[in-house]
Amino acid sequence: EKWKDRYLLLGPYDPNVTPAEFEELAPQGPIADAIDVLRRDGMEIHYGRWLIMGQPRVILFNPRSVYPRLAEIKYLLWEHHQIPLPGEDDLINSVVAFGYMVEHFLRTLLGQPALDAPIIAQFHEWMAGSAIPELRRTNVPVSIVFTTHATQLGRYLAMNDPWFYDHVPFVDWLADARRFNIEAQTRIERAAAHGAHVFTTLSDITGYECEHLVG
Repeated sequence: EKWKDRYLLLGPYDPNVTPAEFEELAPQGPIADAIDVLRRDGMEIHYGRWLIMGQPRVILFNPRSVYPRLAEIKYLLWEHHQIPLPGEDDLINSVVAFGYMVEHFLRTLLGQPALDAPIIAQFHEWMAGSAIPELRRTNVPVSIVFTTHATQLGRYLAMNDPWFYDHVPFVDWLADARRFNIEAQTRIERAAAHGAHVFTTLSDITGYECEHLVG
């Protein structure tokens, strides 16, 4: 209600599910110009509205359209941010490919001469946040908010420790992330939290968890 057509959602495109929930439209203005640049670069991008109450505008990125670049994407996350990524993990592959596309969309949109307003980008959860480290490293002029609903490591620890919140201050985050085989996810989450200008959680107890598990 407040931002009207200046509010825009970004998400992944799944050709098996998305068309039933989404009305494709022709973009206009600087958004159209940015999408056109990225499509010429081989990225599959869709613009339209979600078919839900309010019908918010949305840009959807098909991560598989940049899978030929996965080796480069993973190398840069390691080289610039020391985030090691497994070779064959479908979830990690789609997460970092999506983040790469979002990063390039924001970078390209901000380069359009017709753009006449600042941008705030809010990322929810680690799966959306892999774009943040590189946006911040290169000082792209976008205000970054990262929101976590619960930390990745906290979810695993809580399932295995009935006294989880009492033990949180003593957790060795890296050792436990490796123990649960979620080091990549945990490092992406930490990089997103530390790279954001504003880091938010949904509750005080999650904030307490983040102090110790995300630093």
